[in-house]
Amino acid sequence: MDGNMNRPASDIDWAKAWDDATAQRGLRANLERQGHSREDFWQKYQTWMSLYVNRDYPGKLLDRILDITHQGGSLLDIGAGAGSFAIPLALHGVNVTAVEPSPRQSGALAKEIQKESLANIRIVHDEWEALLPEEITKHDHVMAVYSLEMENIRPALEKMIAVAAKNVLLVHTAGNDLRPALKTLFGLQASPDYIYIYNILYQMDFSPDVEVFCRDYKIPLEVQLEMFSYNPGLNPDELAKLKEHLSDSGKTFTEGGQVWLKRQNRDALIWIKKEVQ
Repeated sequence: MDGNMNRPASDIDWAKAWDDATAQRGLRANLERQGHSREDFWQKYQTWMSLYVNRDYPGKLLDRILDITHQGGSLLDIGAGAGSFAIPLALHGVNVTAVEPSPRQSGALAKEIQKESLANIRIVHDEWEALLPEEITKHDHVMAVYSLEMENIRPALEKMIAVAAKNVLLVHTAGNDLRPALKTLFGLQASPDYIYIYNILYQMDFSPDVEVFCRDYKIPLEVQLEMFSYNPGLNPDELAKLKEHLSDSGKTFTEGGQVWLKRQNRDALIWIKKEVQ
């Protein structure tokens, strides 16, 4: 896909629609309903990620971003997490500023930096919304990968665009294979997808390019169910019902004495080019 996508409905304030939907059914809202803190979630998240590595992530998406940033320069990684993108970008010669407010995530990133003996990654331990543009300064590329769940999205995007000299690279979900089942079984509406972000940018007078990357992977069934107990927050009865549905629909298989779940995710790369490539 490219910047010639259909124009958004002009009578919808897409930034407000994003903010409202995120407040109702985003990660933060789902965790708060269950009494979990975000740090609790990120601690569990690191455990989940360590249990399965063959998930093709970042996969082709990382290859594309490496292609865009191949000339090096500086990159601002907003919500850098444990470094899925920051580490390989730095290894390819990009000077990375990693904005990561979570102590657990930034701690994991610091360990990876030390492990790889990298001197070209700087960690900023603040939330993006709290930072002033002059505190960040200009970077050639500004990137936010699955880190756009902010309470006031339009000013956050405006700041990203303001500090980018060449490219703004935003990655958000374009759906996954289990969304229909969660809606059918439990009436769950998914959190807002990339279309919202595209439409917000369009209403800000940008026409970004969009590329969608599909990745197929497998995950231990029990790990996936535990993830769903946190987000979207399924209770034990709902998890049992989902487990039965997944088994009946042929999405599970046994390998090495363990039950696995076949998954497919779609990642959308939204790309604003501020400078002719």
